Amino acid sequence: MPGTVVSVGKNKYRLYVSNGSDARGHPIRHTKTIIAKSEFDAKRQLNEFFLAVKKKPAGNPSRIKFFAFYKIWKERHGPLLSPTTFDTYVAAIEDRIIPYFGNTQLKRISETQILAFLEELQIDGERHDGRRGKLAPASIFKFYRILRAMLNRAVSWHYLTENPCNRIEPEERPKPNYKPRLILQKNELSEFLSALFKQKDTATNTKYKLMIYLLLITGIRRGELYALTWDDVDFENKRLSVSKSAYTVKGNQRGTKKPKTLLSNRAVFFDDLAAKLFALHKERQEKWLGKHKLSNPGKYLFLATEGRNGGMEAARANPSSLYHWLRHFTQANGLPHISVHALRHTAASYALAGGADLLSVQAMLGHAKVSTTGIYLHVLEENKVTTARRLSSAYAEMLNSSISETPKP
Repeated sequence: MPGTVVSVGKNKYRLYVSNGSDARGHPIRHTKTIIAKSEFDAKRQLNEFFLAVKKKPAGNPSRIKFFAFYKIWKERHGPLLSPTTFDTYVAAIEDRIIPYFGNTQLKRISETQILAFLEELQIDGERHDGRRGKLAPASIFKFYRILRAMLNRAVSWHYLTENPCNRIEPEERPKPNYKPRLILQKNELSEFLSALFKQKDTATNTKYKLMIYLLLITGIRRGELYALTWDDVDFENKRLSVSKSAYTVKGNQRGTKKPKTLLSNRAVFFDDLAAKLFALHKERQEKWLGKHKLSNPGKYLFLATEGRNGGMEAARANPSSLYHWLRHFTQANGLPHISVHALRHTAASYALAGGADLLSVQAMLGHAKVSTTGIYLHVLEENKVTTARRLSSAYAEMLNSSISETPKP
């Protein structure tokens, strides 16, 4: 129920609806007395009253404090975010932003105060993870981006007339300074694949061989990989249907959500080697389920070796498990460390280097914009050398031509 209905007489009811908190953090309640033919009609009018109240700013917008606004933001905007994004935002807000701005009235937050907040984050010793040194520029940018997004909501909900972040000069705004993703050059990738397929074909190794090879052959996202079910695998056409993404939030709660963009609903294709890995993985998985007397009603492609969904149901694997396996694998084989997401970059880069057009790579990755795909494309060193040689050859040909055409004295 969006509120409460109380009968106060024949065909007369009083409606109660809460809408956020006031400047002191106390709930704000709205009431309305109505005439209704029945209790059902009263509940219908309650829904209409609730929607009308929610369109209005809660309390006195000119006096509301940041902490009270945060509670409204969680209630109103939180459900629109994915579970993982919501968890990330809440952790950042409660760890850094609330301690600094919590007791400040929204209208009194200025660009000067925001700049002071950003400067404080740059002080040595401000890390909260126990490590020495300063926060990374990307971390500082994250806190700024979240604060800016919240204040944008405050503007659109009429708590503010202007976002103070917009008054900060562009050169003073934090920059993420993201490090470029490492992709493996041809000799490194050759060593990586050789070491990968020399791993013994245990059930665990087979599972991770398949995961890594699918990332390299399809460019699929990690969350999409973990959300796959056996129904998504078309063995006849060697095609995977990508229509969901897996996530894990605090408390090891696991679920699936819609993919990142509309174009992320797509089909990707695999090769004969992947098909063989699929078959071997399926065989090993069925034996493992039988040995432990477990069922897989969700038909998940990748299962957790520990943990159950209650009773004798196997649980879907945690998306962080591949990170740990990959880190151990590269260290054990003396290989350069590569992140799981960098394997997606690698797939895009080698597809382009192999002659694939940009739009095809965009479709494979499930990007809404081709400009996003461009971020994923890394030039291979070998291709740089080839390009330099082609330029050298072209210039040499021009020089020789010009020299031969120069009249002799």
